[in-house]
Amino acid sequence: MRQKMWYIEIVNSFNQGSGLSVPFLREVMNMSDKWWKCAGIRAVKTVAQTAIATIGTGVVISQVDWVAVVSASVLAGILSLLTSIAGLPEVDMEE
Repeated sequence: MRQKMWYIEIVNSFNQGSGLSVPFLREVMNMSDKWWKCAGIRAVKTVAQTAIATIGTGVVISQVDWVAVVSASVLAGILSLLTSIAGLPEVDMEE
């Protein structure tokens, strides 16, 4: 995958009203199995960290807003995967 600021392509494509470009989506789908495994591990860790932090804001377990915990954790996981598109130091994209 070419090294570029992927988020600029996403913003530009939505500003043009076209959504995500086909070449960009094709590039993401062609990521190696190693990339998907590493990105998935990072996303799961991020989801767990966000859930723990969000649960920790409740004084007692009965006061935890579980909808907020789940929604914040899922969003964090999605953002982690999108951030991984920019590059993972543990995965050489030239393989």
